[in-house]
Amino acid sequence: MAPAKARIIDGRVKRATSALAPPLTAPWSALKTPFRVMADVKAKPFSDEKRWIVIYPAYIDSKKSLQQGRKIPKELAVENPTAVEIHDVLAANGLNPVLERSKLHPRERDREPEKYGRVRIMLRNDDGTVKNQDYPNRMALYKYVASMIPKLKTRQPGFQISSAIAGAPWPSGCDTRCGARGAELDHEAAAVNSNASWNATVRLSWMQGDSLNQYFTTFKEEDEKTN
Repeated sequence: MAPAKARIIDGRVKRATSALAPPLTAPWSALKTPFRVMADVKAKPFSDEKRWIVIYPAYIDSKKSLQQGRKIPKELAVENPTAVEIHDVLAANGLNPVLERSKLHPRERDREPEKYGRVRIMLRNDDGTVKNQDYPNRMALYKYVASMIPKLKTRQPGFQISSAIAGAPWPSGCDTRCGARGAELDHEAAAVNSNASWNATVRLSWMQGDSLNQYFTTFKEEDEKTN
C-alpha cells in the first residue's frame, strides 16, 4: 500500500488517514444503531408490550436523587418501593401490569434482591387514545402508584407475615405468565434469594384464589367508626 500523502497544517505535519481506513463491509442503513432500534419499536402498535411504559422502583423512591433516577418530586415519592408493590397497586386497580423480576435500573448500584424488578403497563390503545383517563400520562401513573404503596397492608405498623404464607409454594402453572394477570416472573432470580421475608412478600401477590384488594387497608371503615 502506498504511503499516505502528508500535508502541513499550522506548521504540523498531518498525514491523511483515508488511505489507511478499511472500506465499509455493509451500508450504513444496515447498521443497528440505537436510533434505528427505537424507530423499530415505535413502529409497533401500542398493544405490543415493547410499547408499554416501564416503571422502575427508582422512579418513585424518595431516597433516590434525580440523578439516580427519581422521576417525581421527593415529597410525592415513597421510601424504598419494590417492583412487587408497584405491580400489586396496579393489578388491584385492574390495569393488568407485567412484572419483570430480573431487570435492574441502570443507575442502581445496590444489587440486593429487593432492588431488582420493573413493571410494564399499557398506557395507550392502538388508536393512540389513553387507556385510562385517570392516568393520561406516565407522570400521573408514577404519582398514583407512589400514593398507594403506603396504604398496602404489608406497609402498616405491626404487620407480620405468617409462617404459612412465608412457606407457601409458587402457584402451579406460573412459569413465566401467571393467569389472566399476565405477570412475567423470573423464578430463577427468586429461587436464589435467601431472604425469606422478601420471598414471602413476592408470594403474597400470587397466592391462588386471593384478591389483591385484601392487601390494602380500608380507611373508609375506620373513618366511619371515628365519625
